[in-house]
Amino acid sequence: MDPLVLLRKCAIAGEHVAYDYEHLVFGSYRVHKNTRCAFRPSKAEPFMDIGSIWYMYHEVSREDGKYSFNSATRRGFKYIGVIDRSELLTYIEGGIDKFEKIVPEVLAGHKLPKSEKTGDTPSAPRKRSAEEFHVEAKRRRQDSVEISFKEYAMQARPFNDLASAVRHRGKPLPGFKPVLQLAMDELKEWSKVAGIPKPKPSREKRPFAHDLAKALDHDPKSFPIILVPNNKSAPVNKKNARALLEDGIFSRFERKLLTEEESKAKAQAPKMEERVFVQRNIAGRMWNFEVLDDTSHFSDQDWLRVVAVVTNGEEWEFHGWPFGSVVDLLCTIKGFYFREKDRFVEMPDHVHKWQVSVLDLPPKNLQHRSAQVRDTFWKEVERFMLSARVKNFKETPLDVSNSTNSRRTMKLPVL
Repeated sequence: MDPLVLLRKCAIAGEHVAYDYEHLVFGSYRVHKNTRCAFRPSKAEPFMDIGSIWYMYHEVSREDGKYSFNSATRRGFKYIGVIDRSELLTYIEGGIDKFEKIVPEVLAGHKLPKSEKTGDTPSAPRKRSAEEFHVEAKRRRQDSVEISFKEYAMQARPFNDLASAVRHRGKPLPGFKPVLQLAMDELKEWSKVAGIPKPKPSREKRPFAHDLAKALDHDPKSFPIILVPNNKSAPVNKKNARALLEDGIFSRFERKLLTEEESKAKAQAPKMEERVFVQRNIAGRMWNFEVLDDTSHFSDQDWLRVVAVVTNGEEWEFHGWPFGSVVDLLCTIKGFYFREKDRFVEMPDHVHKWQVSVLDLPPKNLQHRSAQVRDTFWKEVERFMLSARVKNFKETPLDVSNSTNSRRTMKLPVL
């Protein structure tokens, strides 16, 4: 069994992994920290040892943990960069089942790392017998009452008669517990510096997809949200969003002129709100996105689930949204603008300054290119979900009543 599988099972079940005498204890398994697992940063690099992965996950999961290159190397572990550990954290916590940096043959046990074949590193964990448990417990009891001179000198406060207390270097030192306790108390007192505030603990930034998956686990109905314009004449709206974003088919919905009788019948008919969902595979997981065009009933938790917004180029669409400006809005939510080139509709000048992805919709005679527009849309959404999200929400809603872009400016008469 690959040690990475044991770490993943313990992380999902919430079980504690103990670090004891350069070994990791996963329930009934005891694995040396240098044992190689199925994860490797690239094909040119060797497989990563399980101790470095456990230390990274242990430090990142702590509220006051500070995982850095110096802290990892100081404790004898290899440092895992931000790019490599983003998907690795999601895999360990059960968000995805596989990704490209994990070799499935090694994970399943069909193939062994080269260092394990040559005996350079310990082999993968195996089931231990009851006799091995007894021998290991006996060894721990013996080691718990003995300490070497090197360990003593590293932790104890030096004093003049240390040479007389330890006659032979490298031999066990009897009666070390009182001296060691005194040294640890002195070390705690020396580390306290009055008048200097302690820095706030930094926490590892998780990708936006991790927060969405956590919300889905808490409430299966809290789907990620994609906002579209509440306008039937917009190129992409609630009626044709599913056909474009899921099937790759773009169709325009023209406004049909109704007779007086048809208008009355439509007004008297009860309105049924149809929920529109779009499915997409992102990072090895099938996601359901809900397409909405009305934010009047949104709560704070609903705004946290908004992944993307399709704008029609008008600032009044964002009136009342919990942002201080359009810049804050588009930094928090991924923005898109669909442009119809065949209709000769010019894109507003202020849209060029917005942080939105402009996607050109194909004309009627080139409808086969709609699939390319769909793939480009999801590629940008996936990149946004796998990155750390910046939350620029404000308590004061966005007011665009004084914006020059939301109304026409008056021109002076020419005399």
